[in-house]
Amino acid sequence: MNKKISIGIIIILISLIYGYLFFERFLTEKEITITVTNSEKFGDESSSYLIFTPDEVFEDENNYYHDKHNATEVYNKLQKGRTYTVKVVSFYWPFLPHFRNIIEVVNEEFPTGQ
Repeated sequence: MNKKISIGIIIILISLIYGYLFFERFLTEKEITITVTNSEKFGDESSSYLIFTPDEVFEDENNYYHDKHNATEVYNKLQKGRTYTVKVVSFYWPFLPHFRNIIEVVNEEFPTGQ
């Protein structure tokens, strides 16, 4: 009986983890305003970038589960010193090396007077 319960718990945990991967975009998508302080290519991946802001570091990479295939296009839109409204996915945990992924640049906010 204990073996059946253990296997059941493992199956439930695996289902929750894979379910989260598929539904993460719908559960955690958020529109926020960021000011880009720096950006750079990350590693050897052809479409993996880090976007730095005063408060947080974001990743910009293609992701099957987020239905995102335009990382290079998003990266080219983000310029240092400018402020943008972007859609991000995932949670921000300052104590873990996990970055939220920028899914889309909604718009660029211009300074007053322009």
